[in-house]
Amino acid sequence: MWGHNYLATINEIQAVMSDPHMFGDGPNATIYGLADRFTGVTPCCTANFNQAWPKLVMSTVMETSDPTPTIVVAIYAPVRAELPPAAWGVGAYVDIVTDYPFGDSVAVTIAGTAKGGNLRLRIPGWATHANVSVNGDRPAAVAPMQYFTVPVGVGTTAVRLNLNPEVRVETGWGEAGYNSAVVSRGPLLFALGLDESYELLHSPWACFASGCSTDQAARSKGEWAYSLVLPPGADGQPTSKAMVFTRSGPPDEVPFGSGGSSVTIKAQARRVYNWTMDARFPTSAAHPPVSPLACTPQDCGDIVPISLVPFGASRLRVGMFPWTLS
Repeated sequence: MWGHNYLATINEIQAVMSDPHMFGDGPNATIYGLADRFTGVTPCCTANFNQAWPKLVMSTVMETSDPTPTIVVAIYAPVRAELPPAAWGVGAYVDIVTDYPFGDSVAVTIAGTAKGGNLRLRIPGWATHANVSVNGDRPAAVAPMQYFTVPVGVGTTAVRLNLNPEVRVETGWGEAGYNSAVVSRGPLLFALGLDESYELLHSPWACFASGCSTDQAARSKGEWAYSLVLPPGADGQPTSKAMVFTRSGPPDEVPFGSGGSSVTIKAQARRVYNWTMDARFPTSAAHPPVSPLACTPQDCGDIVPISLVPFGASRLRVGMFPWTLS
């Protein structure tokens, strides 16, 4: 990790020196750099930034014995964990194979057990069509927002969780009354990734075999002011039925980078002519206009396709949109 910004916004069109900055955290709060005398970012960010992934993995598998020995899989990630010998037997382990959050299935194998117990799987609230298969049996539907319990016997127990997420649109985002929209699928928030160009703000502070510490500004010259087209459902409310999710393959080696993504959502959108940069803070996007928009030819462009990627798969992006029904 050689560069991060101190502040990341859901709609980040430019990551440049900004004076004044809309959040008041200093002109360099959104450039990409490391803690040093130029950015003024405190060293705690540099130290804490790298701790997220190992701490996430450390929280994936937990164990309880109240009243029955139970393995709890609370977070889905590809890990293998040894189980307490006193409860499960010497050499027992749990193995999790998954591409989550980019994949939709999780294979959990508990092997080498000399004693029985339970396995509990967290079923997220958005997984309204999830099902579970045990030892190759026919999948059975499971309810969301709960921990689903699977009995574990002696030897090997193989469980497959299929999360089957759907593309979801949520309105009501942003400041009160603006009713902006976001798009998600499973645990991932999606955003319109923008073209990016970088400016090195000075020579590297230091270089090592793994890379150099620099401060960079990121800019985009592409179109970004789009309104999502959300066709109404039978109840007249906006829906995601015009959106199509695609997966081109397994996750990239660096899935949260700026080189694109193996998962995308194709959506329909219109240019919004009066959505511009904020007049008070010219390097930041203004708040999206109040939705739903009445898109006249004077206000909006024609319907065009846009491609959304996971929020972290771009440095510059639009993740909160105005919207129109047609």
